Amino acid sequence: MATVNVAVNERAFNDVVMAVAKYLESVPPFSGSGSFGPFSASYSVGLKLTGGSIDLTNTGRVHFDELHLTYDPLILNLGIDLPTIPIGGECILPTPWGCAVRLPEIDLFDANPDISIPINLSNTIVSEFSGEFTVSDSKQVLVAKGSLRPHAAHFSPDTSNEIRDRFRSTVGTIPFLPTSAVNGIADAFVPFVKSNLADKWQFFLHDVWHNLELISISDTAANILRNLTDFIIDKILAPVPSIVRGVVKAILNPIFDAIAAVLDIPDDILEWLSSQLQISFGLFDLLAQLIINFVGSMVPFYQFEDPFPMIEDSSGLLPVLVPVENVSVVVNDDEFVMSADIG
Repeated sequence: MATVNVAVNERAFNDVVMAVAKYLESVPPFSGSGSFGPFSASYSVGLKLTGGSIDLTNTGRVHFDELHLTYDPLILNLGIDLPTIPIGGECILPTPWGCAVRLPEIDLFDANPDISIPINLSNTIVSEFSGEFTVSDSKQVLVAKGSLRPHAAHFSPDTSNEIRDRFRSTVGTIPFLPTSAVNGIADAFVPFVKSNLADKWQFFLHDVWHNLELISISDTAANILRNLTDFIIDKILAPVPSIVRGVVKAILNPIFDAIAAVLDIPDDILEWLSSQLQISFGLFDLLAQLIINFVGSMVPFYQFEDPFPMIEDSSGLLPVLVPVENVSVVVNDDEFVMSADIG
């Protein structure tokens, strides 16, 4: 057998892996909810990549450098459940035989929640993902291939559910992930991996360390506060013509802004939201684990068939297939190098 070495430089490797990372944008938005005393909150979140780079290192690792994750959509719905207050029912016409007429009884704040405030944070909050990964190779052999010879497997579409079921099992191990989201997330990745029934050498990135950090955007908190102010005014003054509400907002907004500045409300809002999303929902842990599973065991950043079709004939003749064995990879500061025996 002959040994073949294939090397790609750092820029090409970065382009390959970032192209695969873009598949994360195919994840359908998922949601969650929780209650915290009189408060409740729910969210719907999706993500997209908007920046960052991937570098090779002389330690043999691949470094993710500040991969930017923008949340789109990120819709929060905050609820407040106020104590129910019964009013009315007093007797206004007593008689010797009891009360003849009573005021109607009304329960105030009997809904749950009594106040619901939607907050749209889409494209305003960003997280940075950084980490280091080692590279490993593995050979995928599908059970559905059965006894098919290499040429037959090469031409047979994979109509089995093996890859889908494996993805679902992997995604299902992520803590905090709502059960309803498992199938949708797993199924979103299947088209990028599923092809024919031929054996395949696949290359994955395995986590050494990682960090997902929320980037605070000062304008975000101010906008949240302003939107909440408008929402509350609209609720209170719903029966009033919109032109009057506009005047009230013009008068009250500077007052709210001044109070917010004194009380440091914008920063407090961001800290509260960050705390609830992270601690109560485990959202950032969920996203970090999704990325780890995505690059570590689900979607390879590169794969090729074994035997490898060295020569494809457009006229429909059988391709020339070359067996590939003893695959190994090496990462240095300049290149990603793959070695294999062919023959």
